[in-house]
Amino acid sequence: MSSDQSYQRRRAGQRMPRRVTDRVEDAVAWVLASLGLVGGIVAVMIGLSTYADRLERARAEAASRTPAAAVLAQDTPPLTTPVSRGGVTSVRVPVRWTGSDGVARVGEVATGARLRAGDTVTVWADRDHHLVAAPLEPGQALVSGLVTGGVTLILVAVALRAIWWLVCLCTLARNRARWEDEWRVVGPLWSGRAVGGSKS
Repeated sequence: MSSDQSYQRRRAGQRMPRRVTDRVEDAVAWVLASLGLVGGIVAVMIGLSTYADRLERARAEAASRTPAAAVLAQDTPPLTTPVSRGGVTSVRVPVRWTGSDGVARVGEVATGARLRAGDTVTVWADRDHHLVAAPLEPGQALVSGLVTGGVTLILVAVALRAIWWLVCLCTLARNRARWEDEWRVVGPLWSGRAVGGSKS
C-alpha cells in the first residue's frame, strides 16, 4: 500500500487492524480497573468496620474500667531487663491503691518513666478490682480503622499491578514471537530488494 493510499484510509476514518494482544490488554485493563474500584470500596468498608469494632470496644472498656491514683511502693529499677509493650520499653513496679469499694489493694503496673517510691501514677481497674490496661481511646480506634483500610487498599493495588505486569510480559512475548515469524518471511525479501537496488 502506498503512502497516499494509507493517508486516504486515515482521512476516511479507517483504522489499521489491531493485534489480538492489544485487545487482550484492553480487556484486562477494563477488568483490573473494575476490580480496583471494587477493591477500593472493600478497603473503605473494612476500614469502617474496623473503626466501628474498635470504637465499640473503647466504649465497653471505658464503661467497665475505673481509674485510680496509685502510689509506687519502691523506686523503678534501671531498665536493664526491659519488657517491651507496643514498642515502648517499660518495667513492672509494685503499687498501692484504693479501689472503688474503698478497699486498699496492691499490684504491679508497667511504666517506662523513672519514678521514685511515693510517686503517684494513674492505674485502671476492672469490675473485679484487677489492674488492667487503660481503655482504648476513640482516636486509637480511628487510627486502627485508617491503617486497616489503607493496608487493604495497598494490597489490592499491589495485586492488580502484579497481574497487569504479568499480562504485559505475556503479550510482549507473544508480540516478539509474532514479529520474529513475520521477519522470517519479510526479512529475506526486504534484504533482496536492498541488494538489488545497490547493484543497479
